[in-house]
Amino acid sequence: MHVNPSATESHRIADLEARLARLERSATRARRVAAVCGAALGLSLLGGFAALDAPGAAAQEQDGKKEQKKEPGAEQDGEKGSGDEPAPAAEPPKADDAPAAEDEEIEPLRELVLVDEKGRRRVWLGTRPGGACGFGLYDQAGAVRSELFLSGDGDARLMLSDRAGRPRAFMGVASDGSPLLRLANAKSESVLEAGIDARGATRLRLVDPTTGRVVELHVLDDGRPGIELSGRTGIEHLELGLSNLDEPGLRMRDSQGRVIFERP
Repeated sequence: MHVNPSATESHRIADLEARLARLERSATRARRVAAVCGAALGLSLLGGFAALDAPGAAAQEQDGKKEQKKEPGAEQDGEKGSGDEPAPAAEPPKADDAPAAEDEEIEPLRELVLVDEKGRRRVWLGTRPGGACGFGLYDQAGAVRSELFLSGDGDARLMLSDRAGRPRAFMGVASDGSPLLRLANAKSESVLEAGIDARGATRLRLVDPTTGRVVELHVLDDGRPGIELSGRTGIEHLELGLSNLDEPGLRMRDSQGRVIFERP
């Protein structure tokens, strides 16, 4: 059978138009449903906000009622009092009521060492058994160069050393109050001593460490000046001085310590 092409195309066009119409009606219904749902959702949100606000409003209303209830009581209190007198101030807390501060325990140290940027010990501060304590300064080579020390018996001393760590200068005060100054050679042997003893006598001693010979100048506690020369064995071979009457005196001894000359 022969079909007319124009008729077939017309039928297809009509079919497409019908489908488009159905789609448009479906879209219109969907928009209406969405609008209704949106309105319902908005009403639900508004209702929720109103519910959230309700407790606050209720609380404000209750607070207002409480204030109204308090007013008559306040009038009654005013009637009971004089009206012009201020309310008594609250008493400050007593010192006994305050909580006591906890005592902070400080951990004691026996020794403290300070080092430089290279970790070398430069300062020492500490105590020793028996009550002694001291303070020391070290050079970059690690030798102690200065030391301040207090013994357990009460003797105080200051010692200065050379680069090799050998003591070269010493100054101290004994427990009885007697000061002493001592200088030493490169072998740390005393070569000069100056001091005041417990009785008040002043002495200056020059010593030869090799031979042991000594030259001593002194002023005794009674004011008499004198000079003494001692030999290797410690014998005072020569004594020269003034008496209390400023009369000179001389005494000489031999190698055995026997007096061989004396004036007056």
